Amino acid sequence: HESCPSAAVAWETGSMSQHQASAITKMMHRLGTASARALAKKVTASKLLGFIQDKFSPKGPVQLLDIGGGSGVYSTQLLQAAPNVYEATIADLPVVCSACKKGNYCPPQVRFFAFDMFKDPWPEGHQVHLLSNVLHDWGVSRS
Repeated sequence: HESCPSAAVAWETGSMSQHQASAITKMMHRLGTASARALAKKVTASKLLGFIQDKFSPKGPVQLLDIGGGSGVYSTQLLQAAPNVYEATIADLPVVCSACKKGNYCPPQVRFFAFDMFKDPWPEGHQVHLLSNVLHDWGVSRS
């Protein structure tokens, strides 16, 4: 059906419907939960966030930009593992940010930045950029 592109085409072109965004966000949240917990555990055990805070943000929390962050599953797990260390911003397509807010996936201290990472300027002021399950979606020249 021409008016409803496949999810891959919709993602690529930024023309995803709210229904597609909600379904994909829910699926990616479920798929990412275990690996997000593992990442948070490893980052916390390695004291990486503490090092970043001491080095780059000694007077305040480390700012994390979760690019293509979808449901915020990785940011949420990192916040839970180290709540006093950083703050998170989920940066994704507007329709995905909306799906995440409606799905109640993130704690209240998570912020959202709606944008197209290929077309729009990226937000500034973040010491850490996280790209999880993002770069493999596009070829090397685009990533």
